[in-house]
Amino acid sequence: IKTLKEELRKKEWLIQREREKGQARTNAYLDCLRNLTETKKEMKICKKKVEVLQEGNAALKEMWNELTSEKNKLEDEVQQKDEIIQRETKKKEVRTYAYITFFLYVKFSSLREE
Repeated sequence: IKTLKEELRKKEWLIQREREKGQARTNAYLDCLRNLTETKKEMKICKKKVEVLQEGNAALKEMWNELTSEKNKLEDEVQQKDEIIQRETKKKEVRTYAYITFFLYVKFSSLREE
């Protein structure tokens, strides 16, 4: 009887041990499932943040392109105005040279007559 009781206790202990192992496996599985669910939620949040950043980057790129276009237009306008100023300056120099030449011609002509 003693050995049967010991054997029964031993088997009960083994059954209890297997239950504990099964419960531990179940708990580990549930922990993994919770972590996976949490990770999926975090991934969704990160994905939304990435989408917002991509939209922001697209808007910034569009602004950059517009500003670059405006800058190029202004540079072209400055170059055109600079060319006009150079032409007008040359015209004034030619006129000034012509006036000086005419003035000297008149002056020397009047000196010769005297």
